[in-house]
Amino acid sequence: EMNIFCWLMKGPPLRAAGFGGINALSDVPPDRSIMDHYTVSFDFPDDVHLSYSHCVYAPAGVGGLEQMAMGRSAAMDLRNATLHKDGKHTTPDLGPLPNATGEAIASFVDCVRNDKEPLSNLEMGKNATLMAILGRTAIHEGRVVDWKEVIA
Repeated sequence: EMNIFCWLMKGPPLRAAGFGGINALSDVPPDRSIMDHYTVSFDFPDDVHLSYSHCVYAPAGVGGLEQMAMGRSAAMDLRNATLHKDGKHTTPDLGPLPNATGEAIASFVDCVRNDKEPLSNLEMGKNATLMAILGRTAIHEGRVVDWKEVIA
């Protein structure tokens, strides 16, 4: 997911702040140290903000993966490419969805054979990984953390 966010934003965030904890699952398993919920806000250049939340518990029928991109005049549901604008919902015809794993492997092999740059390169992988570390650091330290701190 962090890779998708960095790709959409054309680069890494500037800073992050977040909160989280262990509430519902404090003894599952005993001595649990992994948070059962958290939320992180990432600030990007050009006054763009991204909110990311995760919760491992929810009542039946609630929850699931949702990814939305929201602007001042429109929003896009990234799971099904539904555009929401002016009170209308449209879904562009994207054709059949490919097998993402198969496509990624085929693309990687093509890049190796033809000395091409892969879509998701080393820099993108680094930025996605550091974005996750940035958010985790902000949550665990309870403060705003700047990108410069995680790349130092």
